Amino acid sequence: MTQALWLQSVPGGTGRNDLLTLALAGSASCIILQDEGWAYMAVANLPACFSASGDMEDNPDDLHIFGREIAEKLGDLKRNVASSGVSRMLEVPVDEQIFRFHISRLTLPQLGVTYQTRIEDVTRLRTLEQKLHSLQREGSHRSKNMLAVIQSIASQTARHSATLQEFLKKFRDRLHSLSYSQDLITGSSWRGARCFDLVQQQIRHLSAEDRRLFQVQGDNVLLTPNAALHLGLAMHELVVNAYSHGTVFSSRQLPISVTCLRIHETDTEAIRFVWREPLQTDWRAANQNGARYMKHFGSTVLEHVVPASVNGEADYRLGEDAVTYILTFPLEHRE
Repeated sequence: MTQALWLQSVPGGTGRNDLLTLALAGSASCIILQDEGWAYMAVANLPACFSASGDMEDNPDDLHIFGREIAEKLGDLKRNVASSGVSRMLEVPVDEQIFRFHISRLTLPQLGVTYQTRIEDVTRLRTLEQKLHSLQREGSHRSKNMLAVIQSIASQTARHSATLQEFLKKFRDRLHSLSYSQDLITGSSWRGARCFDLVQQQIRHLSAEDRRLFQVQGDNVLLTPNAALHLGLAMHELVVNAYSHGTVFSSRQLPISVTCLRIHETDTEAIRFVWREPLQTDWRAANQNGARYMKHFGSTVLEHVVPASVNGEADYRLGEDAVTYILTFPLEHRE
């Protein structure tokens, strides 16, 4: 807003102070006063994108100040206000700004019928509204996706559970995993989550001593909401497997390595997530050659559900001295 002021010459100064007071009322807005015949009486705080007050003619009008297109729209609005006596509003874009015109008919002592036009810059308000609507649409879309994921998890967990108690525990833990990832996603206004933050979020329920057994390295890539949600689920299954069947947390000799790398594949960029969990040398014999490690719902999630959900490929392998999980999927860029 400029702080420009233009006042109609008033013989003897009669009413001039009243005009000035009215024109400057609510100085955050531009105030224009016109008489019953729509002649300009006062203009205050005219936005810089319109004609500056220093260039005002002795008898300014809408065409001179606002240009033909806006002047025609204001003319229709003013005729409506004059005939109905009801205040009206109009929003018009000017370059990259949006202005709201609010026209009212007033009856004032000494001045009689007077029309007041208040002009406000509502660009920021409209931008915030658009952002809010976008977030609402995104939230609705993500909620539907989340419900579909939960439904799938419930079905698969029930299929691989022998008792109701086993189902409830596994299902509850997987829901907690989803909620951890969701916290990061919503905290970023649905932009996604950083890879390192996602890993830390998925192991936050562990003790401080157990968390120190993780080495997180590589590129702290921003993952899309979908990738963050499913990679978080993969992390949960890997951690549960390590606790249930592995040796890292019992031996506390070698750490689990978690690496996230940004790589180039042909003409596209991709993300490679690598989990390497060391095993003690006598581990296979104690676990029936590793059979119990790989045959459960977690392996279905890791080998099929997660890679399919991110359009990637997974390699889940039990080696002589380590369990490795390598997930490679396209990098989706988000602003």
